[in-house]
Amino acid sequence: MGWASVSSPLSFSRLSRLLTRALVGSKLYPQSAAEAAAGVVPVDYAQPSDTGTTRSSRYVAGNSWDYRHDQRLFEMFLSKNGAVFNGTTDDGPAIAAALNAMTGLGGYRRQVIFPSGGLTAKINSGFTILTGAIGVDFNGLKIDASGITAGNVLSIDQASSAAYNPDSSATPVKNLYLLGNQVAGNTPTMLSIDGVTNSVNNVAFANIHIIGGQVGIDLVSNLWLLMFENVTLHAQLQYGVQFTGTTNCGESISWRGGAVGNVTNAAKTGTALYFPQPAANSNNQLNFVAEGASFDGCDQVLELGQGTADFFGCNFEGIAGTGAVFAVSEPTTGPQAQLTVLGGSIDNIAGPASILSISGGERASAVIDCDIELWNNPITVVERAGYCTVSLNLKRVYFGGATAAGYPSIGEYIAANYNGNFELGSTVGWSESGANITFVAQTGTVHSGTYAGLLTATSGATGGAQINGLACKAGDVVTADVWAYATALSAGSVSLQIDFLDALGNQIENVQLKAWAAADTGWNRYTSRSGAPAGTQQIVLKLYAAGASGTVAIDDAYIHIG
Repeated sequence: MGWASVSSPLSFSRLSRLLTRALVGSKLYPQSAAEAAAGVVPVDYAQPSDTGTTRSSRYVAGNSWDYRHDQRLFEMFLSKNGAVFNGTTDDGPAIAAALNAMTGLGGYRRQVIFPSGGLTAKINSGFTILTGAIGVDFNGLKIDASGITAGNVLSIDQASSAAYNPDSSATPVKNLYLLGNQVAGNTPTMLSIDGVTNSVNNVAFANIHIIGGQVGIDLVSNLWLLMFENVTLHAQLQYGVQFTGTTNCGESISWRGGAVGNVTNAAKTGTALYFPQPAANSNNQLNFVAEGASFDGCDQVLELGQGTADFFGCNFEGIAGTGAVFAVSEPTTGPQAQLTVLGGSIDNIAGPASILSISGGERASAVIDCDIELWNNPITVVERAGYCTVSLNLKRVYFGGATAAGYPSIGEYIAANYNGNFELGSTVGWSESGANITFVAQTGTVHSGTYAGLLTATSGATGGAQINGLACKAGDVVTADVWAYATALSAGSVSLQIDFLDALGNQIENVQLKAWAAADTGWNRYTSRSGAPAGTQQIVLKLYAAGASGTVAIDDAYIHIG
């Protein structure tokens, strides 16, 4: 009976395990340089489910990694280097040293987890994570970086673009609360993603809350396929997300959920998403897609100078700058600047001059099909300059009881011959009639941009200038928004009006926006909204002189029919 017990498989297994443990740390698994630096002796951390008699005690380059050992080793590195997580001692050097030590183990990427328990780490200097070698779960750690007033707080580079992560198809950086400096004049960037060593790609940022700093996230160089899920940026002084894009930068950037809020400053130039055409490399292509995100309380949501920015089911609220909610401009080189907003809503806009400001040629475009609620705000929905294209679902724009003097207007490119900004430097799309009448694009008196139209009438002229006929039918609502300035008028009168015409070009009715008998002291805005009467086939916007001598300038003339 006693012999049988000693000879049983269980006893033999126990004996083998004891013999194996005796060899660990000396022959089978010698102490690595990193372990020696941390004062760690390899130990067998076999899982309870293991049945073999020989087990890997720690990570071995070229094989898989042992999570339990890596995690304990990381915590030992933190402790050895002096991390205390009391919220007052500078833990920055200890965190950097521990992450560097884990990266230095080599081989495949591993994920390390910071200690739990609602800890706070104070840091006075930034540190770097090499995502090609390591993934980091901060485990709810609050990092107080408010003492850093310039430079980068957390930098992301990549040690190897070909490394494989056994935990996930994407390297994780997650569960972090990062508090930055919020004093005006200080310039820290909270999270800089810059593939200086290798291209940063296939990285998943999740459950990260970044407060303060001049820039929340800076997308710098050699990066693509980045995923941001439930990432919240708050109270940045200049930009929530900035696209610097120095080289090979910006493809496949996705943003799911989360929010960018209160990116604002005294100058009202805080921008949630700042994606201009990169100066260092104009051929970068940004592809940014946001789904179900919230943008609230910023001065501006987007500045787009190249690439695509697509928003699906996002909410834009409380935008309070002085420019536009979305600003799009055609790039000088490169393929496009294209904005798409589908679903979601835009509301509580107080301050901006327009919802969309778009300029340039055919490589600048925008599609807006979302609920837009405007309450008594004299705001232009679309400001457009040049031959760029806009598609706007007007059925989803609610004007909310706006007054006759200040209801919202819509400036949309609706006909190929419509030239309301004169930024082509010509009067193409306009025609003039009558003797002693001239109408030119000039630079001396302008409301915005470089050019404005100028009507000159001499010798008591009768006639004028008009936008060539725009198709319109009975019952259509015609919305007009025009800036004009009677710079001189010594005789007669000039009127700004919309004429409703039948199929033969005969006037059925007209709506007068303004009549001048004397000069103005400056530019004024004139708006109207009216239904087309029965028999209407087209409309014209007209400056009409009646026995007049003088000059009237016109600029930023927008009409929408629908």
